[in-house]
Amino acid sequence: MAQPASPCFHCRQPGHYKTECPQLNNPSWSRPVISYGATKYALSDKYLYPHFFRMVQNDHTYYKILSRLLKQLNWNWIGILTTYDDAGETEQLAFMEYLSNDGICVSFTFKLSVYKLTIKESEVQSMLSTIEKSSAQIIVLCGSYDIAIFSVISMIQSSTKKMTIIIPPSWSIIHNSKPNKFTTLLNGSLALEDYYIPLPEYGDFFDNINPSNRPNEFILSYVWITEYLFRYEDPSNCTNIYSDIIAEDYLTQGASPRVYYTVLAMASALHEMHIDPNENYIGYNYRYQLNHYIKNLKNMFEMNRTMLFDDAREFPYHYTFTNWVSVPCESVERKVVGNFSEWVPEGQQLFIDTKRISWLNNNNQVRVNRIQLHIITPNIGR
Repeated sequence: MAQPASPCFHCRQPGHYKTECPQLNNPSWSRPVISYGATKYALSDKYLYPHFFRMVQNDHTYYKILSRLLKQLNWNWIGILTTYDDAGETEQLAFMEYLSNDGICVSFTFKLSVYKLTIKESEVQSMLSTIEKSSAQIIVLCGSYDIAIFSVISMIQSSTKKMTIIIPPSWSIIHNSKPNKFTTLLNGSLALEDYYIPLPEYGDFFDNINPSNRPNEFILSYVWITEYLFRYEDPSNCTNIYSDIIAEDYLTQGASPRVYYTVLAMASALHEMHIDPNENYIGYNYRYQLNHYIKNLKNMFEMNRTMLFDDAREFPYHYTFTNWVSVPCESVERKVVGNFSEWVPEGQQLFIDTKRISWLNNNNQVRVNRIQLHIITPNIGR
C-alpha cells in the first residue's frame, strides 16, 4: 500500500482517527510541508523533518498544559485512561514525565485496545475495583480518539464513585459528533481546547448552503442530522439557523480554520519567494528558499509574537479550558472557564476560574484530590 505523502488524518473506522507519519524516503517529504492538524511529537525532529511546519502544536504541549492545570487545582493523585496503541503509549509516557515534574502521581492506568467494542466482565470488574480502592477522583484521557472508550466511561460513571474526566484537544472534537449520548457521559468534565480562530469576512456565502439545495453532499446531510434532528423538535424550520451553526461549530472550531490559514501561509510564502529578485539567479534552490520564506512568515494575528511559526516550526496559539455540562435533549453546553497562553510571562500563562465550573459532585466547589506526600531524601556521604 502506498504511504501518504504528508502527515494527515486517516479514518480507519467510524469514530476513530489517527495521524500518520510518512516514510522518510518518500520523495514528497523532501519538500516544504505545512500541516493543518498533525500533532505527532516525532514530527518535531528537525533532523528527520527539516521542512515540516504545522498550524498546531505537538501532543507534548497539550499534556504539559494539562499537567499545569492539575497542579493549579491541587490534584496530585489521578488516573489515566488511554488506548493500547502507539499514540496511547507515547502520549502516556510524555504525560507522566510532566506529571512527575509537577509532583503529581498516577494511581492507575487503564489501556484499552482500539476497535474493541466489548470488554470482558472480569476486566470491567477489575477496573471498577481499582477505581473504588483508589483515592483518585480524576481521570485524564490519552491516546487515539476512539468511541469505544466511552463504554468504559459509562461503566465508571454508573458506579458509586463519580469521576471528573479531563479531555485533551484531540478528544474535544466529540462535542459536535453524532452520538450525543457519549458527550453526556462527560457531564462536569474539563476539556483543553484550541482557541477560536476567526476567519476573514465570508459574506453571505454560507447563507445559501443547506441540504435542500445540495442534496448530494454527504457532509451537509451529516451536519443536518447531528445538529438539527438532535437539537430541535421541528427541524423543518431550521434553515435560518443552519448557516449560524456552520459558522459557529464547524468553520471556527478545531482544524477547520487551520486549513484556511495553512493554505494562506503557503500562498504567502510562495508569493514572497517569487517576487524575490534573486529567484532567477543561477544556483537558486527552490526547495530551501521556500523553506526560508515559510520560516520567516509574519504573524497574521494580534498576538505578542512577530513570527507565525516558533523555533519548533509550530504555530503556538491560545487554548481554552471548557467545562462540559449536560443540558436537556442529550446535548452538552461548553462553558469557557479559563485559558492558557504560552508566550506571556511565567506565572501568568494559565488562568482558571473555579467559580464558573459545575462539578459532578453538585456542590459547585473545587474537588480537592490531594494527598500529603512525604519525600525522604537519602543522606549521601558528604
